Amino acid sequence: MSRCKVAIDIGGTIEDTWEYKRNWFMQKGYDIGSSPIGRREIISITQRDTNFYLEMVKDVYSDDSIIEHKLVEGVKEALQNISKIVDITLLSSRNYTKKELTLKWIKNNDLYQYINNLVFIGDEGNKIEWCSKHAIDILIDDDIRHLAPKNYNLKFERILFNSSKITLKNNNNPKFKTYSMWKDIADYIQLKM
Repeated sequence: MSRCKVAIDIGGTIEDTWEYKRNWFMQKGYDIGSSPIGRREIISITQRDTNFYLEMVKDVYSDDSIIEHKLVEGVKEALQNISKIVDITLLSSRNYTKKELTLKWIKNNDLYQYINNLVFIGDEGNKIEWCSKHAIDILIDDDIRHLAPKNYNLKFERILFNSSKITLKNNNNPKFKTYSMWKDIADYIQLKM
């Protein structure tokens, strides 16, 4: 019997980017709160346009910044536990040019032994299509856009990692589960197996 295949996003899902985003906005004079929120909420709070948000993205996801990002709380233990029973692919929207930097970040955080595959689909890639094409059983992501596509008949399960205290309007979406702690995700996957 083949092992279950799990694809996991990097930025915001296993890589904690929130403090860096928060600090960037604080330096610009905006307090966006201590709990992660989405792009729309940030734009609403700052009353600025998408270009301002993209300026933050450029800085927070710069090479110098990425290498300093910490792991999301509990993720290393969760990966250690589930890697015993599933194959793990880290699936990133990052451009392939970030491969060496991301590999260094993975090494710095001692995650190599838990990861079976690392895939970069770039800005134009589609995680849903990639997962469907590669027979992924579970996709875990912090971006609802990658989990709730329209016009897809999906055969794999989706989990939204939502570490914030906000309640999403799609929180009760029967098409995917929502968890705010990696321990709960690992427990769920272990129960499924």
